[in-house]
Amino acid sequence: LQLCGIIPFTFYLDTESCKPHGDVKDSLKPCSPIVLSASRLTCVDDEILVDGFVKMFPQVSFQPEITPSSTHLVMMHSGSVGSAKIRSLRYILAVARKCEILSRSWLEASMKARQLLPTAAYTLASPNIGEEPAWLRARQAKCTLFDGLKFFLPPSFSNSRALPLDTLKELITVCGGAHFDKPWDIRSFENAYTIFMPQSTAWDAALRYEASMSGTPVVTAEWVMDSIAEYRVLPTEPYRVRAKV
Repeated sequence: LQLCGIIPFTFYLDTESCKPHGDVKDSLKPCSPIVLSASRLTCVDDEILVDGFVKMFPQVSFQPEITPSSTHLVMMHSGSVGSAKIRSLRYILAVARKCEILSRSWLEASMKARQLLPTAAYTLASPNIGEEPAWLRARQAKCTLFDGLKFFLPPSFSNSRALPLDTLKELITVCGGAHFDKPWDIRSFENAYTIFMPQSTAWDAALRYEASMSGTPVVTAEWVMDSIAEYRVLPTEPYRVRAKV
């Protein structure tokens, strides 16, 4: 997982469309701000597309990463998502922050039309036929995903390059969960989970934590990530930290 390559920018989009620089009429209605990020650029064509989009619409302004003000994410290679679990950190952050997820074709079509087109026809669909995409479930949810859940994050086992501890805490907080650095700060272990770093194999430490915390399950951080990516609390069993048989 890498945080590099995210290209956020802010532009203003009317409910109809907004014209690029040089073709703006006084009669246009005021546009509402949208903060857009692009997923990691993997080739020269990606860079050319984003650069051309920004130049065509000079009202675009850049920010370093997805933030609380972010509203949209463009998946530059959404066709490769398929039915596999999406563990792109920028996608997970975007879902957590209830962003609208778009395909790159929106950039291409807007450039071809020389105006910022409405996004409805370019949103990312669910890989499962007949199912709402996770980002849409997140935006429509009446309560946060981890509402009422508690997460113990032992620093020695929860921090990693793949998912830094601060980012893990951010994801949990944005989704309504409470995180703790010390188990004795948790008043009740009901609806509590201990989170180890992605792909952790520290099963002996996991057993000790479970024994000392009334059987509170110890799971890898992939459980948090996958739950957000699908925007539903998934079963913990496949993510338990245990010795390999």
